[in-house]
Amino acid sequence: MTASVVTVVPVWVKGGVLIKRIILLIIIFILSLSTPALAAKPGSGIIEGQIVNGTEGGSSVTDLDITLKTYLNNTEAGSTATKTDAGGRFVFDGLLTEPDYSY
Repeated sequence: MTASVVTVVPVWVKGGVLIKRIILLIIIFILSLSTPALAAKPGSGIIEGQIVNGTEGGSSVTDLDITLKTYLNNTEAGSTATKTDAGGRFVFDGLLTEPDYSY
């Protein structure tokens, strides 16, 4: 009497598809480790906005004082001020972009 061995190979293993997928995932993982994180240059942050007075016959938005407070690790670390232009627009530039800073 002879014994016979039956080997069942799932369809997704035939032709090395599973192995190819595993190798592809490993390559993608390795490449993601070597990609540098995208970060802004220090002092390159910008906050800009516009003040609009929607009240009919309301006062002008020109030359309004705008103050921006800076926080370092959730503690107030300073402030800077600017004025709006004729259209109510303002810009704060040269802001620190490190993760410990917020505005």
